[in-house]
Amino acid sequence: LSSDPRFDKKRMVLWGHSRNGKSALVAAAFDPRVSGVIAHQSGRGGAALTRSTLGETVAEITEKYPYWFAPDFKNYAGMEQSLPIDQHQLIALIAPRPVLFTGGRSDGWADPEGAFRAIQGAQPAYQLMGSDGLKQPDMKHPDLTGDLSFYIRGGNHGSTTYDWNMFLDWMDAHFTNASAAGISAQ
Repeated sequence: LSSDPRFDKKRMVLWGHSRNGKSALVAAAFDPRVSGVIAHQSGRGGAALTRSTLGETVAEITEKYPYWFAPDFKNYAGMEQSLPIDQHQLIALIAPRPVLFTGGRSDGWADPEGAFRAIQGAQPAYQLMGSDGLKQPDMKHPDLTGDLSFYIRGGNHGSTTYDWNMFLDWMDAHFTNASAAGISAQ
């Protein structure tokens, strides 16, 4: 897409819900051409901390979806605390590019609290790269202008009209003509 003149290569945002949110985060971590990510309810293996005691376990997700992960990941089933890495480090690899994370209050499998803690854990990498990173004090008060943003809404796992309005507001905050030129959109 970056070589196609129909697209602005300075404003390439990856969007993914659930499994595809996991993929969007990994793609951005390894490809600097990605300008931003919307990781919508990406859960375990995405934004949520794997060492979290909430949400879907490694045993549950690797049993149901073994093809989503490296084969050895299943070896941490029941031993999540022994993982040498966690999701805040994946998020840190994306710094200082903006990422929007989301959660549904009734979507316990995706572990929105674990995702917010991972975002907080990535904050030092964003600051090291000259970004304010996470500007909001908690999950309940979203600040879409932060390079690390999170919102939680009522409901379960899925995309709603509310979500799409939030996605568009976040993109407006980060990818207007001014922000694409390197000027922070405030």
